[in-house]
Amino acid sequence: MLFSAYKELMESPDAASIIRKGLARPEDYEPLLKIYQTANYPKGVWNVVWAEEFNGWLKEKLSSFLLNDEASADVVNETNDKITELNQKYKI
Repeated sequence: MLFSAYKELMESPDAASIIRKGLARPEDYEPLLKIYQTANYPKGVWNVVWAEEFNGWLKEKLSSFLLNDEASADVVNETNDKITELNQKYKI
């Protein structure tokens, strides 16, 4: 579920098909695309030394959240805890 920076690619029928297959509710494609189009780049999280490590962890966590219907609050708390852990690990 990594998205392209290229509008033409994101709006292509192939991308729509692939994204719909990855969603629990394929009808969420259009709202998801609208959110993606207006979302700001989260530079604070993605520009730190541990960004790649966090990204791998987050990919697994969000997949588990979506597939196992985990509680949103638990995922948010675990995400905040992971950021704290990584900041301590890298002495940030």
